[in-house]
Amino acid sequence: MDVRQYLDRIHFVGSTKVCIETLSGLLRQHVFTVPFENVDIQKGIPIILHKDLLFDKIVLRQRGGYCYELNGLFSMLLCKLGFDVSLLSGRVVKGKRIGDEFDHLAILVQLEEQQWLVDVGFGDFALKPLLMNTEAPQWDGRNHYCIIPHQDDFCVMKHKKADQSARIEYLFSTKSCVLSDFNQANEFKQSAIESHFTQNLICSLPTQDGRISIINQHLISTVGEIKKESFISIHDLPKSLSKHFNIHIDDKPLKLATEQTFRFLEQTYIQSQDQALK
Repeated sequence: MDVRQYLDRIHFVGSTKVCIETLSGLLRQHVFTVPFENVDIQKGIPIILHKDLLFDKIVLRQRGGYCYELNGLFSMLLCKLGFDVSLLSGRVVKGKRIGDEFDHLAILVQLEEQQWLVDVGFGDFALKPLLMNTEAPQWDGRNHYCIIPHQDDFCVMKHKKADQSARIEYLFSTKSCVLSDFNQANEFKQSAIESHFTQNLICSLPTQDGRISIINQHLISTVGEIKKESFISIHDLPKSLSKHFNIHIDDKPLKLATEQTFRFLEQTYIQSQDQALK
């Protein structure tokens, strides 16, 4: 991994000293410059959790990704800079449904006697590291977050200032994982018909005063508490992705990756990328 290229990709300048100030700056720059997106899934392009392929996509081709890609690669950057990093398994909570093990990938950073939850791959989430050693609300400039023990695990709760609502975002364990532990879940999310990511096009970035997102054929812009939504024709989607997220795709229709095609696509993609990386 070329650390300088990665830092340039997220427009990070300043000291890389191993401290909470550096960690906070890296996280903030990352979430503001690297979109949470699943365009490859919608194009039928397999996502392979290999460090060189992730670096090529996110840094060299200036794309985004979802949790396994973004937190996976960001954890490697932190390790290169000297941070004490562990990968964590999270289970996303949606209403009464709790996801399976390895449903989400998050990062734990140990700094001296303190542990910090770091997550650049959950979409609309904390804009700063969250301290594990307290149950007190933590303000990121927009919302409050709390980390609370939950049976043998922890849950991270978001309190939205805009509508005074509160919800659990995900449960997580502090047991250390490796990236390959997430392979099966990664395959499911990009190939199963019932997956949220095969059913929906998602692309999102925070802005200095809100957030901008494309969800399927809807452009959603939030400034403060004012939300605007407009429809995008299927033919204008490539143009909108380029304009708002610097994502450049061809004019071929977006399509769903299916379980039947995933194996073939995975093998051919690995072969082509191996050749390119030699």
